[in-house]
Amino acid sequence: MFFSAAFRVDPRHEKGGKYLFQSMSPRVRCHFITGTMYSFASGRRPVDLRRLGVRGGGGNGGEGEGEAVLFSYGEIDVRCHVERLSSERECDYAAVIRSLVEQYMNRIVGYLSEFGNDPPAAAVVLAIPPPSDRNENPRVPYYGKLSERVVISRLFNRLLEEACGARRNPNVHFFHPFAGFTGEDGSLDHNYSDGHIHIRSQCCRPIHHQLTALLERIKQQRQ
Repeated sequence: MFFSAAFRVDPRHEKGGKYLFQSMSPRVRCHFITGTMYSFASGRRPVDLRRLGVRGGGGNGGEGEGEAVLFSYGEIDVRCHVERLSSERECDYAAVIRSLVEQYMNRIVGYLSEFGNDPPAAAVVLAIPPPSDRNENPRVPYYGKLSERVVISRLFNRLLEEACGARRNPNVHFFHPFAGFTGEDGSLDHNYSDGHIHIRSQCCRPIHHQLTALLERIKQQRQ
């Protein structure tokens, strides 16, 4: 699924997880485009960041702060695709995920490169939230056991973090704010669930604070 919510930090943009950020601040603009990490990474759902209002570092009234774009993909891939593809291809989860992460990161860096010498201040890759087994959506049903999806989500996040750390583009950062929403078994703590697979919007303020702190650190590093 592709979702762009433009945050300002004072400007920021977010992509994915429409229930996580939309109610946190009047400065958040949400652009929701259906799809998965795969459909985004493969280019099947192309995105024009400039058309969505993303500005480069020379924007923001000439102050040079630019905007941060937050990419949020992977929940649906974990929910119903990775284990299935692993079975069909007769390979392990890691092979499926590594290929997808590589495509995903290349796509993100490719979009940043379209801004030339005036890119957004940062690209933030949001971790995949802990999986759930509540109230299945028949359009995107659960595939496999919850315990296996926990394994998949953890591996996904480890490889995403490694990819961000190894990326030559210093403007790409990994953001994992979900530790406090995860139960002992690694799945979404039902106390924070909206009754489905999302974190209740009323519980998202800590995520907002963590994101604001991350963007402030990025801003300080750029000065």
